[in-house]
Amino acid sequence: MSDTPRFADHIREVFSAFLLLGLTSFGGPIAHLGYFRTEFVERRRWLSEQAYADLVALCQFLPGPASSQVGFALGLMRAGPWGAVAAWTAFTLPSAILLVLFTVIVATVGLTRNQLLYVTFDETAAAVSGLSVTWYNRVMVMLTALVVVGAMQIMGVILVAAMLVVPVAAATAVGGFKRSVAAAVLAGQAATLTGTTLSYSYDVAAGGAIALVAIAIFAAVRLALAVRPG
Repeated sequence: MSDTPRFADHIREVFSAFLLLGLTSFGGPIAHLGYFRTEFVERRRWLSEQAYADLVALCQFLPGPASSQVGFALGLMRAGPWGAVAAWTAFTLPSAILLVLFTVIVATVGLTRNQLLYVTFDETAAAVSGLSVTWYNRVMVMLTALVVVGAMQIMGVILVAAMLVVPVAAATAVGGFKRSVAAAVLAGQAATLTGTTLSYSYDVAAGGAIALVAIAIFAAVRLALAVRPG
């Protein structure tokens, strides 16, 4: 009976440790293995360097994603079968929730796209036509909040703010709604690809590099407008 509280504590410890990793770790199985090594070998010292290397080698030999198997095994070693379940669930849950939210966002936008645009650009006309402006405004707020919160978990606050504002500001020079939207998307993609390439080439933070490239695109657009004749 005296071991039961300690066993439960180990399960909670496993769940909280893997949940934190699930919320902050991104990339493929190789990146996950690096996160696991830093957290469980170097920081928490759940196992030795050699034991972790042997575990990774064994999981690489087995079919399926090695990082999922290593996480499952770490939970099993720390807190038994329920620890393995806790590790897998906690590490997978954040990604699963984001996928569900993404599906909800895409489905909602697809089903209510015309109504949302109508309410966004002319609330009075939308109300006269019989649309529930209050309801669609709430849908818009909910979708925006979900996108921002999800993006913050992936990219960070500074990068989210930069990517929400700077590409749109740069695209304001393009006339027409559809052309402005297309220009904003292209500016965002260009900043992301260029910033990621620069971060890899010069070993700097990807988020900061992307934000700086986005600002440079905005500055270039404003400069081109300033020197354009007429």
